[in-house]
Amino acid sequence: MMIARGEETMQRHDPSEFVVPDDFWNRLETKQALRARDAGALFQLVRKYAGASQTGLTMRTGIAKSEISSIMAGRRRVTSLERFESIADGLNMPDASRVELGLAPKVTNGASNGEVPSNPGAHIRTASVASGVWSILPPVRGFRGRRDELRALRQTLHSANDADERVTATAVHGIAGVGKTQLVRAYSQAYRAEYDLGWWIPAETRLDIVTGIGQLAVRLGASEKWSSTELINYLFEDLSARKSWLIVFDNAPSPSVIESFIPRGAGNHGHVIFTSRNPSWQMLATPLGVDVLSIKSASELLSEWSHDNDQESANSLAAELGQLPLAIEQAAAYAAETSVSLSEYLKLFQAERARLLEHGSALAYPSTVAATVTLTLERLSMTSPTALRLLEVCSLCSSEILPIKEFLSAVQNIDDTAEQFDALDRLKIFTELRQSGLLSIDGDNEARLHRLTRTIVRERINDRHHRVTDAAALLNELFPQTPSEPTTWPVCAQLASHAASVLSHAKDADLLSIDLASLLTRMGRYLLCSGLSYADSRNYHAQALQMRQRLHDGDHPEVARGFVHLAVALNELGEPAQARSLHEQALEMRMRWYAGKDHADTAHSLDNLGNVLHILGDYKSARQRHEDGLHMRQRLYLADHPNIAYSLSNLAGDLHKLDDVPRARELNEQALAMRQRLDPGDHPDVAHSFANLAADLRAMGELVEAKRLAEQALAMHNRLYPGDHPNTVRSLQSLAQTYTALGHEADATSLDRQAREMKDRLRSRYQ
Repeated sequence: MMIARGEETMQRHDPSEFVVPDDFWNRLETKQALRARDAGALFQLVRKYAGASQTGLTMRTGIAKSEISSIMAGRRRVTSLERFESIADGLNMPDASRVELGLAPKVTNGASNGEVPSNPGAHIRTASVASGVWSILPPVRGFRGRRDELRALRQTLHSANDADERVTATAVHGIAGVGKTQLVRAYSQAYRAEYDLGWWIPAETRLDIVTGIGQLAVRLGASEKWSSTELINYLFEDLSARKSWLIVFDNAPSPSVIESFIPRGAGNHGHVIFTSRNPSWQMLATPLGVDVLSIKSASELLSEWSHDNDQESANSLAAELGQLPLAIEQAAAYAAETSVSLSEYLKLFQAERARLLEHGSALAYPSTVAATVTLTLERLSMTSPTALRLLEVCSLCSSEILPIKEFLSAVQNIDDTAEQFDALDRLKIFTELRQSGLLSIDGDNEARLHRLTRTIVRERINDRHHRVTDAAALLNELFPQTPSEPTTWPVCAQLASHAASVLSHAKDADLLSIDLASLLTRMGRYLLCSGLSYADSRNYHAQALQMRQRLHDGDHPEVARGFVHLAVALNELGEPAQARSLHEQALEMRMRWYAGKDHADTAHSLDNLGNVLHILGDYKSARQRHEDGLHMRQRLYLADHPNIAYSLSNLAGDLHKLDDVPRARELNEQALAMRQRLDPGDHPDVAHSFANLAADLRAMGELVEAKRLAEQALAMHNRLYPGDHPNTVRSLQSLAQTYTALGHEADATSLDRQAREMKDRLRSRYQ
């Protein structure tokens, strides 16, 4: 007997009838898959919690079963907007989850009147546009802070002359991770209703470009069997017949790679946008630079993405991250994934900066800050090793503007593989650095290295010690040899912060080199002579002396020079007894080294020792040293020389104290005349002679002439030192004494007050 099967057993199960649980979209693992746009992980979760099969997923999403299998296995990744729309619609994804995935909720909110939307990150979706050819994804959730850039991008794309038959192209450029891609996606989404086609083409290589163009041509009706040339021609012809279209070439390396792929014969109905780290697009497109976010926008994103409302920590962390969008999103993702507060992340970042830059999954970017920079460094090492070395040198410098052209002029100091570099070699290195997108170059000579990029580059230097000595050699080559001259101070100021940074790295590593010792000395002299910091000057000179003593055993001119420079700094700091000991050691060493013969170094030591003896009140001994130094210099230099004038002035000072004022006046007049012949304009030595001669004339009762010279000295010092300076204090005091002698008590009191106030402000430089 046959047993009849019931109605229920006769029906076949429909694989598409799986039910996604209500709590599925609120699960943490689901949210992570959505934020990462990981379709494979999402399918696995639907299979786990809803019992869906690959067949069921195919029936619900319209994606082929073989493709579903590849996506779930991780062999293929979903990137197109249409695929994500199909998945969202097939799984009946709620609006909140659509936004997590980067899609728009099912509402209409266009911006077709040419105005930038109040919230450029608000996703737009209209039925009329959804059916068009469009592969450009919307920006990341929470996109903000780019209204000016969006407005500028729209203006450049709509500024073409009607008579111009060329396609309107704009190149959005900036450093890695600055948000170029998200800006273009936000523009595309905001003005999607104005285009009947929008296509995103990865453009890092020619193969990527050809593939992207071929996919668009096939989508428009071309045959997959056609050659790349036929596909490109088909696309150009199709676009020329369209009313409006937008094509984005993402991460384009240079105009030379992309030029042949720009649609031709399409009039100005279409728009092309390039995103690139390379700013050199002037011949092909209108460049539009993108900078980091404002502190306000960066901190708001941190708070929103991390779900942490600690605004103070968000502001501080945004500043630490240099407001770089990639770093902002990476930090927020890490904080959210690990349940770490922003304040805790800030402390971790300050302690483990380089390591944290390797962690955190940024939704809007394919990799971390560290991975992005490292990949570029690897490419640079193959295309231009010297450019990489220079970039590493820059990473050891400070965060101030880098004078890149000056650095290039001394690049031979960091590359011992070539004897010299000509102009073309330097231009090639400059171009490689510019196109790498790691170094922001403004104009011809101002470059900046983002603080996070600097950290990563520095941490990945293979031979840190070698590169620090390279940096010292380069800066020592550029640093003026006579930092005591005011005319060199602008150059010194440009290099000082970078030199300080490199010297700090050298000190931490206990490195030794002649270039390091020389750079320490030049920095010390600049800080001393400019009056910026006597305390730092002393520290640099002390380090230089110790380094020279380790580099040279026993007597050596460089060791003696180290004694002298440290002694001068100590003398200015009010420690003449210590200075005297060092000057005596320097003089004895030089006498031995030069066997008692005349030498400029020996004469210099005689004068220096005389100066400190003068300060200690031993005017007779000071006079003897100064006379010896003067006679030696007169034998060494047969014509005018700054050192002879220096000796004349010093000896005059001793004679003044020993009450031989007429003779002191005679020597000061000789010194002034010689200095004016040597330096006709403003110079510290000329101003010093004015002040010295004024003191002689005041002592001799010639008050009117003394006043004239003292006023000249003060005026020159004010021109030489726009701010506070010890020499200006001395001039104020000298003129005050002259006013007192003339009976101008009110004027004298005013000058004394100014001198005291300036001296008080200068005290910090002695600490």
